[in-house]
Amino acid sequence: MENIISSVKTFLDEANFKWAICGGGAIELFIGKTTKTHTDVDIIAFWEDRQKIIHFMIHKGWRVFEACGGG
Repeated sequence: MENIISSVKTFLDEANFKWAICGGGAIELFIGKTTKTHTDVDIIAFWEDRQKIIHFMIHKGWRVFEACGGG
């Protein structure tokens, strides 16, 4: 899990929005031990920063799609 979190941190170092690790990765960071093998990491950011997030991801070469139906 430490390698995945390190990769996420490196990727988001240039981000101009606040973010945090959540989900199983956050629990493992809190308790200080690995409980299972992870292949991803969950992050959370503020809804108000969505335009900054979209701009950041496009700048990083990602394709971004908007959900339809109110959110």
